[in-house]
Amino acid sequence: MSIRISSVFVKMTVVSMFVVTAAAAGCGGGAKGTCVAGPDGWCWSIYSQQSTTAAWVTPPSATSAHAYLTSTTQPYNAGVYFFSPGDIDLSRFDRIIFTATASSGFAFDVGGGNSNVGCTTNFSGNGTTTTYTYEFSECSRWSTDASEPPFSFARANQFTWQTVWETASSLDIEIVPDILFCLGTHCTANPLSPNNLIGLDGGVSGSGGASGATGTNSSCPAGTETCPCYGNDTCNTGLTCASHLCVNLGAGLSGGGDAGVSDAPGAQPDVPIGGSGGGASGTTRADAAPDVGDCQMGPGGFCWATWTPASWTNPGPKAAWVEPPSPASVHLSATSGSDTVAGMTAAIRDGNAAVDLGQYDQVWFDANVPTGTEFTVSISGDATATAAAPYCVWNLVAGGNVRYTVDLRSAETCWPTACGFDRSRASYVGFQTAGWGAANTLDMSLTAIGFTAVTSGFTSVTIGGNASLGLNGWCTSLYSYGQASAAWIGAPGAIQVQTQVTNTSTAGSAGALFELPVNQRNLSGTTSIQVAAAVQLNGSDYFKVQLNDMNGADCQYYLVPYTSAYSYVIPIVESNMCQTSCGYAFDRGNVHDITIGSAWNLAGIGDFTITQLDFE
Repeated sequence: MSIRISSVFVKMTVVSMFVVTAAAAGCGGGAKGTCVAGPDGWCWSIYSQQSTTAAWVTPPSATSAHAYLTSTTQPYNAGVYFFSPGDIDLSRFDRIIFTATASSGFAFDVGGGNSNVGCTTNFSGNGTTTTYTYEFSECSRWSTDASEPPFSFARANQFTWQTVWETASSLDIEIVPDILFCLGTHCTANPLSPNNLIGLDGGVSGSGGASGATGTNSSCPAGTETCPCYGNDTCNTGLTCASHLCVNLGAGLSGGGDAGVSDAPGAQPDVPIGGSGGGASGTTRADAAPDVGDCQMGPGGFCWATWTPASWTNPGPKAAWVEPPSPASVHLSATSGSDTVAGMTAAIRDGNAAVDLGQYDQVWFDANVPTGTEFTVSISGDATATAAAPYCVWNLVAGGNVRYTVDLRSAETCWPTACGFDRSRASYVGFQTAGWGAANTLDMSLTAIGFTAVTSGFTSVTIGGNASLGLNGWCTSLYSYGQASAAWIGAPGAIQVQTQVTNTSTAGSAGALFELPVNQRNLSGTTSIQVAAAVQLNGSDYFKVQLNDMNGADCQYYLVPYTSAYSYVIPIVESNMCQTSCGYAFDRGNVHDITIGSAWNLAGIGDFTITQLDFE
């Protein structure tokens, strides 16, 4: 592949890479600092007012925000805080859980508006690392501006750890990840995402406040259920350390076993979702209802059914039982033509209700599949009258009669986006032919299936694993091809997305992938891409911005990196920069995603800080 350099460096605007001017949080004014990327990807700052001081002990990092604050008996305070560039609706939560080491008593405040309203709870501190719970129902609301609407958790934008108001104190405080936003026993570290609460089952510790607005920390032995983990993030036998709390992941769907055959790169199949429960016909995506017979009880205690789509190309897909399902085994034979799939599904539903797979990070199954056969595994939710069922797919290459494992944290593809399938509402597991392209067959005899939690502290519930909401609220994930790899430098957020990319050979590319929302994928009227980024490359002279359509065709643009923030305007030119896929030309009216990462065929290491991504 030849290197193509786009002459698109026509506009330059300095965009702050890490530091932006910050508004004071919960302080009603005062000396305002600049914010720095810190724990959980938030932008952190300190503030002080008259007769108070605030200073960083160490600059904020992904692992901590550590400040030293002083105040007097005057009506002022000092604090450390992070803020959101826009209001966050916290009305669906009822508490915030955080872990901090505080040398003395302090206040935690959630503020809103123009820093003139908020709700505060006081906590004690004795220099030990403690998990605190801030209860929305027990904080004290305050206001310094009668003309501003009263504080509402539906319009929160500032989160502050501060000296207690009108109290002489010296406070050394260090806050560490994760800062969790919770509803009952379900929590998330990303309050901007509407569907990513994780189940903590046994509950959480450190109830905030027996009365009034004073938070308390109940006696809670480390390592025991619902109490803090030991210092090395472990717990007593039978418990898992999740976000610094020991939790019981419960019985439910269970199992365990050996490492399986690793996932293999492959094409993205059609939507292979379906199944049935209680003997009734199953459901699938609204625009392609499957041909599913009555399900029969099989391995895992699940109800199994064959699956074929309602419409297909010629020759049509076929799926049939070699032997009827039984608790001991299920044996499928399936064939599919080009651009379609066929297979079987297991309804893992609890009656008519979806089940919560949020506490598991792996599905395993014992199966005999001819070595070298390519096939797919899917997990899906339910379709509605107006929307197709959300799903994620994993591509595998068979290794014979072995135990296979699938990592639920990182799928090959998901729909409608990698952030769009909350596996706390899963209904079906599917096994299908590889599909997409040539005709395929699948002969599978499966004898056991189960779900396991193998990673201590695993918290993600959104299939797609490394995906989260980033710039513009778009679903953002890592991508890699060939020998290249990518990793986050801090969690993606609305302010910036940071990745580190390594190309270990000349055959690879990696970076950040931004999925366009379904209603924003038509770029027919768009003339250019706007990217603000700082790119530090070692061993390469270019990086790549690429548009990918729904058929796999793409348009690539190679750019010169700048180590300080630079604003690129990239004309969307459909000429030699674009490539076809399976005979399909690039379709700018149906763009799936845009990637920003290392250039193909150029080895090296690169750090990317992306602060803007728009279209004109």
